[in-house]
Amino acid sequence: MDWIYPLILVAAALVVFSVLTSLVAFRFGAPLLLVFLAIGLVAGFLIGVIAI
Repeated sequence: MDWIYPLILVAAALVVFSVLTSLVAFRFGAPLLLVFLAIGLVAGFLIGVIAI
């Protein structure tokens, strides 16, 4: 059951990071869907690297 706390921490960090990047994307006029896609790709890559 101890694994749930780091999982919640990572999920909360991703939510905060996505809110901050959406504000930056809105300011620069970047498409928000591409920003969230990039966040998902980076998060998936990091989880894959950490799991190995």
